[in-house]
Amino acid sequence: MQEFSGSLEFAASADDTVALVATEEYMRKRYEEPDLLAFEMEIERDDDDAFECVMRRTFALTDGVPKMIRRVVGSRFTMIQEHRWTRKGPVYASHGTLRVDGAPGEVKVNVKVEPLTESTCQLNYNGTISAGVPIIGKQIEKFLLERVDKSVEASFSAMAEALQK
Repeated sequence: MQEFSGSLEFAASADDTVALVATEEYMRKRYEEPDLLAFEMEIERDDDDAFECVMRRTFALTDGVPKMIRRVVGSRFTMIQEHRWTRKGPVYASHGTLRVDGAPGEVKVNVKVEPLTESTCQLNYNGTISAGVPIIGKQIEKFLLERVDKSVEASFSAMAEALQK
């Protein structure tokens, strides 16, 4: 099992940050990428207390994917992501999972958005990556960790950019 964690400050209130990211519009803008083979999103809950969605994103495998993983998933893979945000503060929370359809391995992440001042907040996250299979489990975990690192970086950039508007 691999673990990851980090934090980032935003020049926006915790209320404004969560009001932005806990929406269908933001999730589509952030995750419906032009190079996807397919994208589906199901909104499971969208009310004053919470926002919950499940996304299925299908990618073509690139040359950078290890052969062992190609053997497991083939020439394309579908990532299933669940996002569950609370909309009641002052400390907001999100719980998410990510897995590759038809392959072993899962990413779990917990996020907290806390106010620092009236106009700034801090986002803290931590999570685990596990692939409980012999021989290739560590390769799958490493592959997923690289994807998580890129996704977290892209998410923070997208959030910061959207909050500036």
